[in-house]
Amino acid sequence: MKFGIVFYSKNSKSSETCIKIIEWLNEKKIDFAVESHSKLNDSYEIEYLDLSVLSQESDYLIVIGGDGSILRASRHCAEHNTILIGVHRGTKGFLTQLNENNMIEGLEKVIAGDFKEQNRLMIQACIYRKGKKISSFFGLNDAVLKVGSLSRIVNFRLYMNDIFVEEYPGDGILISTPTGSTGYSLSTGGPIVRPGFDVLLMSPICTHKFNARPMIFSKKDVLKVRLHQENNYVQTNVILTIDGQVGYRLDERDEIVIKAASKSVKIAEIFPQDFFELIRTKI
Repeated sequence: MKFGIVFYSKNSKSSETCIKIIEWLNEKKIDFAVESHSKLNDSYEIEYLDLSVLSQESDYLIVIGGDGSILRASRHCAEHNTILIGVHRGTKGFLTQLNENNMIEGLEKVIAGDFKEQNRLMIQACIYRKGKKISSFFGLNDAVLKVGSLSRIVNFRLYMNDIFVEEYPGDGILISTPTGSTGYSLSTGGPIVRPGFDVLLMSPICTHKFNARPMIFSKKDVLKVRLHQENNYVQTNVILTIDGQVGYRLDERDEIVIKAASKSVKIAEIFPQDFFELIRTKI
């Protein structure tokens, strides 16, 4: 059994939490390593690894921080089937079940096997240019196509399984997972969906269309978005972002294909959690 640890070293509270977990792991004689970007002082003998290697070599990845840290780590955990454990040291904390008060008790339950695995749906966004796939990205929350710095209308044409759905003139279009339904999707008027319902959510962003409404699609559906603008504005001013962390500038001839990913991320559910209480307290 090996644990990986990810934390934000510039946050003193995160560093303190990391030290407590390391001391517990040493006491239990459990093998561990820490992400190389997260440095502690030299008084600890620690193996540091790049996040991609760390997630590959670990059975469990402890992420100390907020939802942003979880989203960043989730892509690596999904790739290597590593179980993710969130310890809250951020702001909202929808995805972090442990905190400073219960983390040792929670980790004791993990090593005893007394927990459940939540399989969270991920999305894959592929960019096609002139019929050729040029980039592919994975996300836990959402894929967002959005107009950049200047406020001009772009037409976003949505297709489902190659069937034309609608054209949305406006600032953008958002495709979300159930996990992402409490994030940016919620701000666009999208519904809240409980984790475990494997669906895709679509929300237009500031659309100039009276009857434009959010939609829900099956995880088996393949969504495609085409961009259209009469001048070359699209070419340099529409960006695809994944989980608000990875960005790619689009060309006006690009096609963006978004679908449920073949891989999911496993998140440890250590204590029983009331989803609706979480919503009431976090939003």
